[in-house]
Amino acid sequence: MKKSATAYCRIPAILLLAVLLQMLSFAVPGGGAVAFSQSKNKKLFDAFKNAAVVLYEQQKYEEAIAQFEKAFETIPDPKIWFNLGQCHRLLNHHEQALLYYEKFLEALPKIQDLPQSKKAAVAQEVRQWVDGLKKAKQAEDDRLRMEAEEKALLEKERQAKEPPEGVKPDPGKTAPGPAPVAPGEAGLTSKWWFWTGVGTTVVLTAVTVWAGTQALSYNDAWKKDWDTADRDSARTFMNITDVSLAGAVIAGVAVTVATVMHLKAPVRVEGKTAPVALLPSCDGAGCYLSFSLDF
Repeated sequence: MKKSATAYCRIPAILLLAVLLQMLSFAVPGGGAVAFSQSKNKKLFDAFKNAAVVLYEQQKYEEAIAQFEKAFETIPDPKIWFNLGQCHRLLNHHEQALLYYEKFLEALPKIQDLPQSKKAAVAQEVRQWVDGLKKAKQAEDDRLRMEAEEKALLEKERQAKEPPEGVKPDPGKTAPGPAPVAPGEAGLTSKWWFWTGVGTTVVLTAVTVWAGTQALSYNDAWKKDWDTADRDSARTFMNITDVSLAGAVIAGVAVTVATVMHLKAPVRVEGKTAPVALLPSCDGAGCYLSFSLDF
């Protein structure tokens, strides 16, 4: 009977404890509301963070940054700084990545939900990224500085060439135009030797291709049938190929040399000559080329 009475007495005690806890939760100002708010914020934080991770894995780093920032606004977890640094680093945002990595390294010793071994490994890896980002940022800054200096130098040269404000340019001075051409001086494409050389080179090249094809065809037939006539034809077309190829090379070189000499020849206009002159000439002692350069 005592054991039954004892069990009977425990039931009201448990009920009384539950009632007291319930009353205590309502007695603390805002206690229930704070717990509810924290639970709601945790759900929002997880939703934003999970969405950011999905976007990060899809390499949509700009969109992932927006979700990570919303998660941090919900709960300021310093581990989010690491994620933001990763996104900005992959986007080549050197300055922003450095900012978030340095914030994360500063807060890392105070993060309690990471084991010490994990902290050490992460810190070492992040420091390596920070060193690389600093070098990349320095290189980018140097490039921008050089571009700015070059742009300023070009602007200074442009202003030096322009007359000062309020000063009219001398009407007697005109901007330099194209090089003068002597009256009656024809262009390169009007020279008969130019088109003769080009045509000869093209024809000989075509003959070389045709004869080479024939030589290969007869050579294959000779190897197949061992007919001496095929062998002789292959040799004949091979000789034609060699001769026509040599002629095409000579014609091409001749046209090139003649073209260079024509372009380098002096052009006399009102007592002026071109700065470079290359002229063939002959006398009793022989033929030679004369070269002159005016300074």
